[in-house]
Amino acid sequence: MQHPFTVETLDHIAMSVTDVARSAAWYRDVLGLQDLFPGAWEGIPTVVGAGSSGIALFPVQGPSPKPPPAAMCCS
Repeated sequence: MQHPFTVETLDHIAMSVTDVARSAAWYRDVLGLQDLFPGAWEGIPTVVGAGSSGIALFPVQGPSPKPPPAAMCCS
């Protein structure tokens, strides 16, 4: 099967987590990622990453995880 495009880079992914600070610390301490936008957006999302790729960490809202609003992502 031939693919119509090739992924060259990944800007970011968004994840809902139960504890944003603890999750960010894990990504920093275990994987060596860095805070990409410290102090931005009042901490929501907290974005960690390496190079030009990041993980946007959003707090879980309510009893079950829901995806973050697409319009809230960083560019």
